[in-house]
Amino acid sequence: MRAGTTGNRVIRQEAARLQGVGATRRVLIIAGGRIADDSAARDTILGGDWEMVVCVDGGSAHAARLGVRPDVIIGDLDSAQEETVARFRHAGVTFVTHPVEKDKTDLDLALEYIVARGAREITAIGAIGDRLDHTLANVLLTIKAASLGATLILTDGTSTVRLIQGEATIAGEPGDWVSLLPVGGSARGVYTEGLKYRLRGGELHTGETLGVSNELTGPVGKVRVEAGHVILIHTPRRHCR
Repeated sequence: MRAGTTGNRVIRQEAARLQGVGATRRVLIIAGGRIADDSAARDTILGGDWEMVVCVDGGSAHAARLGVRPDVIIGDLDSAQEETVARFRHAGVTFVTHPVEKDKTDLDLALEYIVARGAREITAIGAIGDRLDHTLANVLLTIKAASLGATLILTDGTSTVRLIQGEATIAGEPGDWVSLLPVGGSARGVYTEGLKYRLRGGELHTGETLGVSNELTGPVGKVRVEAGHVILIHTPRRHCR
């Protein structure tokens, strides 16, 4: 996969051009990965104040099952069901198709498409799945989103994954799992509040597991990172095993 700095600059320029001209800021992506809890997923999809809903290829099947009409479907359509594609075409959904052989995943292409149209707060449901390579690539897309001036949150309907740069607040229940994993090098100046195992200016090193399986001690936790990238994974208590 190649995503050069020139391409990212073009995306940022296009996003800037579209600001104030019907720009879309809060976007939901429905990807084709696992959705662990349809009820929770439906709450996320139908309860969000989304300005655009985008399906990535096979995510169109999730949308159809959950009763959601997307605004756009993006991808090579290699994993989309023919009857679902026909249904959404008939409904007037916009399709942005790409060849099967390409340099970026469908989710990467969807991210670029919506950021160029002003998306700044992005949630991707069904972005965690059985394909470990795709899941890891999707997690790393949170870094690309940040470089483009957007926030990308991944979820399977239960756990959420996001990148921390600076500060983050975690809302949940006592006993929820919270894991902090550094990527791209060590993270320094890590502070936590409302977590069972506290850090005060600590360091998290790539390849070590110090930040795994912490727990919320109340309804709100906070994490601050002074240097480096940290992936935060939050799993609600009812799904902890």
